[in-house]
Amino acid sequence: MAVTAPYLYPLGMRDPGVVRPSPGRRAEWILGAALLGVILGWLGARVVFVNSALSLVPWGLGALAFGAAIRWRVLALAAAAVFGFTVSLGFLLFGYEGTYSTLSRIAPFSILGLFGAFCAACLALAAHIVVYRRSTRRGSET
Repeated sequence: MAVTAPYLYPLGMRDPGVVRPSPGRRAEWILGAALLGVILGWLGARVVFVNSALSLVPWGLGALAFGAAIRWRVLALAAAAVFGFTVSLGFLLFGYEGTYSTLSRIAPFSILGLFGAFCAACLALAAHIVVYRRSTRRGSET
């Protein structure tokens, strides 16, 4: 009989070794991710690594950190997705200096923000699998 890998379960299935955080704790992670995303978006657009692809490095590290720090996988992916959306949207809005109004750019920037959310969730999932694979690995059968 093959040993199943709990870290590969679909997102809706529960791992019996992981306790769900309370709703207040979940909200803290989500709001913290949004705030960190806006701050890093502003820093990337105006202060550090302006006009450089190196601004993606702190964003990727932030997404990896959410995947590694949060034990409950659904919350880790949700927090990383919120972080990715807000960092992308914040970067685009804070860095926008076009002639059209900023309000007219919200829709296209939000679509790009969804791509940022997807990328951050993928990085968080990879980090979560790497970090928690050892702690959830079952003994091998002989």
